Amino acid sequence: MKNYSAPDSKNWTGRIDDPLNQKTFRIHQSISYIDMNLEELPQANGTAFVLLGFCCDEGIRRNQGRVGAAHGPKFIRKALGPIPWNTQKPIFDAGDVTCENEDMEAAQDLLSSLTARMLDKGYFPLVMGGGHEVAFGHFKGFRKHIEKKEKNSWGIVNMDAHFDLRPVRDMGNSGTGFSQIADLSREKGDRFRYMVLGIQRSGNTELLFNRADSLGVTYLTATELYEPSETSEEIIQDFIAPCDHLYLTLCSDVFSTAYVPGVSAPQPLGLAPQRILALMASIIASGKVRCMDVAEISPAYDHDERSSRIAALMLYEVMQLMS
Repeated sequence: MKNYSAPDSKNWTGRIDDPLNQKTFRIHQSISYIDMNLEELPQANGTAFVLLGFCCDEGIRRNQGRVGAAHGPKFIRKALGPIPWNTQKPIFDAGDVTCENEDMEAAQDLLSSLTARMLDKGYFPLVMGGGHEVAFGHFKGFRKHIEKKEKNSWGIVNMDAHFDLRPVRDMGNSGTGFSQIADLSREKGDRFRYMVLGIQRSGNTELLFNRADSLGVTYLTATELYEPSETSEEIIQDFIAPCDHLYLTLCSDVFSTAYVPGVSAPQPLGLAPQRILALMASIIASGKVRCMDVAEISPAYDHDERSSRIAALMLYEVMQLMS
């Protein structure tokens, strides 16, 4: 399959306390593998997590950002491997989508196809970016899956310092993903339900705020989310209520650089990981989240791999919350 690399067991290493006692197992001992070249995937019936890398930062390059997020999946796997696996749900590695010859659109199309297949077979996809161009491909796979259902109203929850609603001119980039989704929604006759948590006023122009308002986007700024409040929780729950299915996407620049320095667009006044975890827990408690991704971990700018570790812990905590 073009633009796809099958999973490699060499990516999974870590400490072994006891090779036989499963109560001591860590993720690297618990992980199984799925080659997406298979014509048929095993049925999971909603009981398994599957990790898929999106090794692409072409959208960041087009957006004139600092590249390096294509290496994020490798380092997130490295950070996940040693974490204890305290759940009975199976976890799989499905390999990587790659970007060849700067063809981001081909990578997004493949991601869409693979995530739809996973969802149709009852897996919970956890996609590891890569730039935030991951969102357009991931969303298309999510939508392809839920459009077959009787109840198919959807919503997107994006934890991000940016709206990523830039106009699409010649081609898409890491800052246009949700504009592309808005355009696709209009084409398909869907309601565009989009919420962004962690917006930075210093990171978005007046035009982008106006565009968000014109599209009916729900958003809360980082300042509004520094501390828990009944108001912010009500806004989040009011957004979730009419949705049957949610796609959760986490852009790593929502975090403060004090915790997560290795990102494409650093944010000194971003949020603490504990706040993001609390917000995710509230959203996941709805029982409506069907898939998730984490974007824009850029190992070249990291310190002691702590950004990759935070990304890994976010994925781990989501799996714990859903188990």
